[in-house]
Amino acid sequence: MRAIAFLALLTLASACATLPEKPAPSYWVFSWVMRSGLYRYVVVRESERVAFVNGFRPSFPGNGDLSQLEAQLLRLPKAAQVGWGDATCSGLTYPPKETMRSIRLFAARNKIDLLVLPGQCDQH
Repeated sequence: MRAIAFLALLTLASACATLPEKPAPSYWVFSWVMRSGLYRYVVVRESERVAFVNGFRPSFPGNGDLSQLEAQLLRLPKAAQVGWGDATCSGLTYPPKETMRSIRLFAARNKIDLLVLPGQCDQH
């Protein structure tokens, strides 16, 4: 009986060890709302993420509107993994659900690996 339990545990452990892990995002999308009510977007490299979040001010003009975000996403390397984070502690928030849905559909149509990763409010 112990041998069966040991084999079952060994099989489970090896199965878990072989699950492929998704790589960490190479790029990040952040969004925020301006006083005018318009959302702005920026795409930053992983190496710039912490500095961007820590230095972000809600008046930052960003790289533009939704169409400019889409153009930026299309310029990224094809295999790039893109995280979309929020940091509500500093004013980085997601747009309304319908806008998010539109961006996610755009990413899917263009084979952009976009991961929405909420709760990124860690300030290093």
